[in-house]
Amino acid sequence: MKRILTCLLALTMLLSCAAYAASNGDFVRVCGCEEYVTLREQPSTGAARIMQIPLGAQVIYKGPAGNGFTKVYFGGYDGYVLSKYLSRLDPMTGEEYNVPMYVANCNKYISQRSEPAIDMEVLQRIPLGAEVMSYGRVGEFLQENPMEEVHYQGKNGSLRGYALSRYLCFLPPETDSCALLSATLRRNDDSGHLIAQTITDPALLREIEGMIRRAEPGEIGKCPMDALLELKLANGNTLRFTYPTDGCTSMIAENASVYCLPSADGTRVWEIFDAVKPW
Repeated sequence: MKRILTCLLALTMLLSCAAYAASNGDFVRVCGCEEYVTLREQPSTGAARIMQIPLGAQVIYKGPAGNGFTKVYFGGYDGYVLSKYLSRLDPMTGEEYNVPMYVANCNKYISQRSEPAIDMEVLQRIPLGAEVMSYGRVGEFLQENPMEEVHYQGKNGSLRGYALSRYLCFLPPETDSCALLSATLRRNDDSGHLIAQTITDPALLREIEGMIRRAEPGEIGKCPMDALLELKLANGNTLRFTYPTDGCTSMIAENASVYCLPSADGTRVWEIFDAVKPW
């Protein structure tokens, strides 16, 4: 029975990955495959391979290409991926991708607003340390007060609204125990094959935890985003970030929000993950 359920789940993920609607420049996700999909030079399974894109990685949608392929941008390259392995929706839920985030960097609470602007109606207050589900940043990052679209179950009910990005963190409130159980970084080697390194050392995990807490809202720039950073949390959650391999410190969360590490932390990441360092 367990094997049957596992197979049915895998089939559901594959089927639900096939349908999505995206606009040019949107982020879409690789899903429905076992480990990776192939980025090709032309929209054909016989075309030359550029690289492998890991399961869960985000790519930038460039439009339909015919022959069952979609044109995408990933890792500094334009190329083509089979459309059935791309989706804007989470194959497990059929809903938009969202990630758990926590209210931080405030005194007591933050305001959840009806629209993505600080002068709009306050729907409810969300206390310091509370968990929300973030659907990603809205509007242009360069606006004065970037906001995230969030869902929160509070005294006023289950509401979806907007909160300032600077008051949200990917990790729960800090305690004496490390928030992370493991950290894995995967990337393509020079031959286009996936390589990975997993960190379980408590001291190193504490360092990585500190980096994530220091990350701030940012922009993707022109960084080659061809690595995947996966963090398993002690509370059972898993965080995944598409990560650059050129020393850039921008990283893209599963809800397509871009966050940046301080430059010193970006250097330290590759000192920790030295087995997969690209240079």
